[in-house]
Amino acid sequence: GLKNRGRKNRDGYDETSFLNTLDEVVARGTSSAEEMLSAYHTRWGGSIEPVFMEYAY
Repeated sequence: GLKNRGRKNRDGYDETSFLNTLDEVVARGTSSAEEMLSAYHTRWGGSIEPVFMEYAY
């Protein structure tokens, strides 16, 4: 992989930084999709519009 080849992105990270998201999912016990679905049924009041602000990269 890129880590073994010493390749990093413009911020100085290799591809292992993508594993941080997976670590967070495991620690929480819920996926982003489950969190979005819960928000849709509760605080978003059945609207999908908030997803664009809350989950924007």
